[in-house]
Amino acid sequence: YTEPLPKYAVLDKDTIKKEIIPYLSIAKRGFTSKFDLLSIVMAILFKLKTGCQWVHLPICHFFEELLYRGYSVDVGVVEKVKKDENGKSIRKQFEVDFVANDSDSRYYRQSAYAIPDEEKMNQETYSFRNIDDFFKRVLIVKEDTTPYRNDEGILVIGLYDFLLNNDLMVKG
Repeated sequence: YTEPLPKYAVLDKDTIKKEIIPYLSIAKRGFTSKFDLLSIVMAILFKLKTGCQWVHLPICHFFEELLYRGYSVDVGVVEKVKKDENGKSIRKQFEVDFVANDSDSRYYRQSAYAIPDEEKMNQETYSFRNIDDFFKRVLIVKEDTTPYRNDEGILVIGLYDFLLNNDLMVKG
C-alpha cells in the first residue's frame, strides 16, 4: 500500500508509470493501439485539464497549454526580403507554429513529430534561423528526449516535458 498522492501533486511520467499504468489492463487480442499506455494516459489527463476536444488534441496540446500558462498566443510568420541575382526584391514568409507572449517575454515554439536526422532538424528550425531578435526558440518533439540546446541555441524538448514542466521554457 502506498500513500495517496496529494490533491494537486504534479503527475510526472515516473509517477504515472508507477501509480497508474500497473492498474490498466492490456488486451491480449483484438485491437492494438499504436500508442503506448503512457501516451494515452497523458492525452486523457491533458483533455481533462484543458477541456480540449479529442479531435484537436495534437494541436491543443500546445495552444491550450500556452493559454493555460497565461501567454497570449499567435501563429507566427517570419518575413524575409532578399535580392535575387537581378537585384529584384523577393519576399518570403516562413511560419512559426506558435508565438507566445507574456508581459515581458516572447517565446517562439515549433512542433515536430520526430527529428530523425539533421535534414529534418534544419527543416523544422529554418524559420527560427530567420528571426532577427533574441527571444527564446523552442522546438517541441513528440519523442521522449532529454532537453538540450542545439548549436544555434534552440531548446529541443519532448512533448511530455513541455506538458509537465512549466518552468522548462522560461529557465531552460
